[in-house]
Amino acid sequence: MKRIHKAKLQWPEPHYFVGSPEFIHAIGVLSASYNLLEFRLRQFLELYTHLPHPTGTQVFISSNNQERLNLLRMCVAKSVHPLRVRNRVMRFADGYDACTQNRNILMHSETVPIIKSNGRQEVAFKSCRKSHHFLPTYSHLPSGNCARLQTLLINLSGLAMSCLYMFCRISRRRSF
Repeated sequence: MKRIHKAKLQWPEPHYFVGSPEFIHAIGVLSASYNLLEFRLRQFLELYTHLPHPTGTQVFISSNNQERLNLLRMCVAKSVHPLRVRNRVMRFADGYDACTQNRNILMHSETVPIIKSNGRQEVAFKSCRKSHHFLPTYSHLPSGNCARLQTLLINLSGLAMSCLYMFCRISRRRSF
């Protein structure tokens, strides 16, 4: 693999400031982790809907996260899997929903730096919601919350892997 020189990694002129390097790194890690979590959701949908590959893919890419989660919850509720497996998949769906809401705040809003009177730095996220006639809303994310969200994403990915492993073990024993 060809080595990339540091000079080639610089942004072109004019310089764009979109946040501190630490903040941009945190957003990138969260985005990549969420992408893996979204892949796990897609795997669950394929397993529980029993749709063939092209059809399942089309359903996934043409629906939003809420529609995907509703479909998954309906299919899991009707599944003949043991209750412990269904409960874990439902817990994954609930966690995925929470992560999606937090991820959407982070990715689809404008960052507003806040310096408290005690010198503590925070970031607020300003977003316009369609449901409130585009009135701005602010979500505060005290320092350290990016790391907590990252930990939650990793834990949910682990839960998803555990569910998929249980699904495979059960599928080997009997046919659904």
